[in-house]
Amino acid sequence: MQTLLSAMSGPGEAQAGLVALADLEALASAAGAAERILDVGCGLGARTLQLALAFPGAQAIGVDPRLDEEARERAEALAATLGAGGRVRFEGGGFADPETSRLSLAADRRRVALVGPRLAERHGPFDLIFIGGLTTAEARAADIRLAASALSPSGVIAVDRAVGPAGASVRAGVFEFLRFAPDFVFVHAP
Repeated sequence: MQTLLSAMSGPGEAQAGLVALADLEALASAAGAAERILDVGCGLGARTLQLALAFPGAQAIGVDPRLDEEARERAEALAATLGAGGRVRFEGGGFADPETSRLSLAADRRRVALVGPRLAERHGPFDLIFIGGLTTAEARAADIRLAASALSPSGVIAVDRAVGPAGASVRAGVFEFLRFAPDFVFVHAP
């Protein structure tokens, strides 16, 4: 059975791009000894590093349209400093929608390269896929559908920012996905 988990990071963690400690514990319980992690909408990589450190045997990939070459190099250097070098890498680009991060790109409305389908094919299946960031319901549903196609049979997809008024588009995307995915169990982190 595959699981869709709603992470409940507080405003401080979400603003910093991190996962709350209670959510990490829920992820560890749901995903077990995850070996492959994908972090969609990873920002500048802090959450990807946090997940890699929480799952010390895992390979982790972070993807975000805002990751340019300089940001990727900084994040990978930090991973090496933290002892996760060689287990963490980053890709700049959209996951399932060329405007994956529409809200953060609203000023320039630029379209970004799609890297999600290639990552899913080359590096999947993933045991844990974390999808963060604020976006439209359509883009969130597309991200979840692509993530589900690259998920291991007992894998977990975690979505962030699904609560409160700002999470309305996230919830709408989750429920749109669930309408057509009866094999998934949807749970909220405690």
